[in-house]
Amino acid sequence: MLRIVLATVVGLATVAGRDVRIQPRFVDADEFTIAMTYTLDERLDDRRTHTIQRTVRIRVLATSAGGTVLQWRPGPAEVKGTPVGAGARMAVAVLATAEHDFELALDENGQFRRILNISDLAASLERARDAVRVRVPAIDHPSLADLPPITAPMIASSVGQDAEVFTGFFGMTAPVAQEVTMPAPFRMPGGDIPGVRRLRIVSANEDTAELAMTFAIDAEALRKQFPQAATEPLRGLDLTETARHVFDRRVGLHRSGTLERVAVSGSDRRVEGWTFSMTSPPKR
Repeated sequence: MLRIVLATVVGLATVAGRDVRIQPRFVDADEFTIAMTYTLDERLDDRRTHTIQRTVRIRVLATSAGGTVLQWRPGPAEVKGTPVGAGARMAVAVLATAEHDFELALDENGQFRRILNISDLAASLERARDAVRVRVPAIDHPSLADLPPITAPMIASSVGQDAEVFTGFFGMTAPVAQEVTMPAPFRMPGGDIPGVRRLRIVSANEDTAELAMTFAIDAEALRKQFPQAATEPLRGLDLTETARHVFDRRVGLHRSGTLERVAVSGSDRRVEGWTFSMTSPPKR
């Protein structure tokens, strides 16, 4: 996702004598809320679209120079449209996270790294999963019968995805308008797919900074890593991501952000989108 290899972007020469650092500011006991929307638009045999909206309450449990621990509590989710296939499994996972207190570890730059208390929440998440299935009828479709069960770690991964989007760009330092390019593998169950990420601070003033990112598969590296792909569907895979965030430099948190991921293989097209906005900033 938006995790940045910070060593690549720190310490660059300035443009007009100035670097800009996207430095998050976490204060012990800070509380704030964000509105998060996930959208899936699939065009397979037919078109399938749905959105999931929810509010997330976030509290800073501890912070130091070495990292931060956040309490991340998703509220009840509203589903619009009819999730089917893999989208139905995702919807059940997101619905099951409601009103659970996840403890998220961020690194020294403020980027999400892992969830600390999955084992403590496992039994409750699995009960919630079973309870919300009635809200997603397609979860019982025969085509999904042979897939692995939706486990607590799978449910929690939807929280991790949201947290990666929210903490994207944190720790980045670069001159305004200078593009930073770096290799960035995209994680897949069968192995990482090589890719290239391009990041840029589009503009900045004393109050805000506007940030942009694009990602695309490195076709040449893909051919070298998976030479057999010439005769397999992977050969025709096209995967891109675009993101745009607005960082509040006075508060030290993002005001808003979007991430869109587009995967195309032949005539099949899958577009996932994450959008968030700060609805209640910390009171300091």
